[in-house]
Amino acid sequence: MSEGEIGLKTVCLFGPNLPPFFTDANPESEALENYAIDLWHAGFGVLSAHLNAPRAPGLVISPEMQFAFDARAIKDFADAVFVMPGWENDESLWLRVAWAYSRNKPIFESLAQLSRWRQGLPYASLSVPVYSWLKILASATAFLGLIEKVKIAFVAGKYFVGEKKGRGADGKDIWVSNRNAIHENILAANRVAVALWQEGIGAFTPHNNTHHFELKTRIDEAIY
Repeated sequence: MSEGEIGLKTVCLFGPNLPPFFTDANPESEALENYAIDLWHAGFGVLSAHLNAPRAPGLVISPEMQFAFDARAIKDFADAVFVMPGWENDESLWLRVAWAYSRNKPIFESLAQLSRWRQGLPYASLSVPVYSWLKILASATAFLGLIEKVKIAFVAGKYFVGEKKGRGADGKDIWVSNRNAIHENILAANRVAVALWQEGIGAFTPHNNTHHFELKTRIDEAIY
């Protein structure tokens, strides 16, 4: 890995409340993916709560469990938090922003300011009045009791399937992906994620978090 990859900053991406198991055709899902892709292209690793959520009919993840997962991700894995426009209309996001603020994580709603922060330049981030985040967190005792207890599993497995088609002008191999085979690998990982969530274990599933991004981004696989 290059020095740039080792120093990769991780951002937790949150957007206004979406249907918990949205389809690829959902316009809100597409908007969230576009933000994730922009962040990846800007050189950040992205953990997106909604993209990471397993897709399965009938699976219900309690709000307490979902917040406990997100809170652990913010506290233990994120360097910063990015919120999409409209976040202020979603009370569940107030709680996540307040939690991030209480953990001294910078909170951004501008990619330009996020990039300035990474470069060590003066930047503007969201601030939360102390009385506000204390009030929000105090009203969430059911959530807070789970944060340290929740276990998170990393779901690993084969993702990419493709065929090498020679080399490009830059000397790198050119691969053509097999979308159907990749989708089968995503579904296999998703089944494991669903089983874990049903057992009360939060699952971070890269297959979902970068769902078919090989067709939508220009990011090196090594960065992912």
